Amino acid sequence: MKYLFFILSIFLFYSGVPFYGFNTSDIEYYPCYNSGPEESPIFNLPLLSKEKLEIIYKYSNKYKINPMFIASINYAETVMGKYKIHRNPIDKGEFGLHESKIIRSERVDKWGYYDPNIYDDCCKISTLVLLENLEFFDYDIEKGFSSYNTGIQGTIDNGINYNYLKSIYKYFNMCQKSL
Repeated sequence: MKYLFFILSIFLFYSGVPFYGFNTSDIEYYPCYNSGPEESPIFNLPLLSKEKLEIIYKYSNKYKINPMFIASINYAETVMGKYKIHRNPIDKGEFGLHESKIIRSERVDKWGYYDPNIYDDCCKISTLVLLENLEFFDYDIEKGFSSYNTGIQGTIDNGINYNYLKSIYKYFNMCQKSL
């Protein structure tokens, strides 16, 4: 079941199926495993340094998720790449990890100690959170991304956060233009 999301992302990017407001027919899919960021045009993702892209690729390879999904969360959580400090003081790091005592305790129990202010740690945990949310919602991409922002219960109670999805899709569009 974990690979279903990966297969879905391959299908969406390779087949040219419209993906939530933009057409991916001009994008060639470059697998995120068995290749490094230098070998793919996606390495030139906007607003990210080479060091950050290498970290994103490390976790996209390890967990079989499209690197653009991870990068888009980084983009959305830094308010379009402008800020690293969040309005909510509980949100930490460039991926906006919600670090209440209860949630942090659960994550440390599941995935081990991490520092949300270290990009590598933050990237790993946010990738795992996104995958967990996608799995919970049977790999519904809109609900998975929305629940990254509002939590699983927030998405169940309030539905999809379309404002957050707009920033995710805005980054997808930027990536499409940069390829």
